[in-house]
Amino acid sequence: MPFYVVSYALGIGTIPWVVQSEFFPMRVRGLHTGMATATSWILNFIDSVSFLPAVELMYGGAAGLFVFDALVCVAGP
Repeated sequence: MPFYVVSYALGIGTIPWVVQSEFFPMRVRGLHTGMATATSWILNFIDSVSFLPAVELMYGGAAGLFVFDALVCVAGP
């Protein structure tokens, strides 16, 4: 668990917070930063709520779910 938190914080975890401050023009930055933050929180909530039901449904339990997630990440790019 600590390895995940450290790697997430050093990697992809901070990217939305850095990018959104540079990406949006000044005239809409406040509104769009708020929308991006709300979207991030909502999707994190959905991910957290759906994790345990997904573990119960997945063949192999948590290990099977993590293997599935890894395959999706490899196939994604």
